Amino acid sequence: MKSIIYIVCAGMVLGMFVIPCNTTAYDPDDLQRLLATKNCPACDLSNADLSGANLTYAYVGGAILIGANLTRAYLYWANLSNADLSGANLTVAFLANANLTRANLTGADLTRANLAGANLSGAVWVDGSMCQEGSIGECLR
Repeated sequence: MKSIIYIVCAGMVLGMFVIPCNTTAYDPDDLQRLLATKNCPACDLSNADLSGANLTYAYVGGAILIGANLTRAYLYWANLSNADLSGANLTVAFLANANLTRANLTGADLTRANLAGANLSGAVWVDGSMCQEGSIGECLR
């Protein structure tokens, strides 16, 4: 009887850590909309794999992701130059080596985001200040 109680208790404790780990997922329609139009304000792209995605318009500008949910999104090597990410949730987003030159990050939440190697030259930082040329991995002001 004690072994059953231990098994039940162990399962409950394990469930507390496993179940909540990945409760949010991107909306597939939002992902297709972004890739097709590069215009997806307020979209749910949490946990989406956008590694290497080219999210710019030729000679025009970048993707419009105002207020988008990009929590835990994979954006390694993504081209987000000139993108409007104002007010976007980029909590724990993986932006390593992403191109964020001249991107608008005003009001974005970058809590625990991985910016290692990301190019932030000329980007507008979360507080509205401009990142200097040569800002790699951090916004130099």
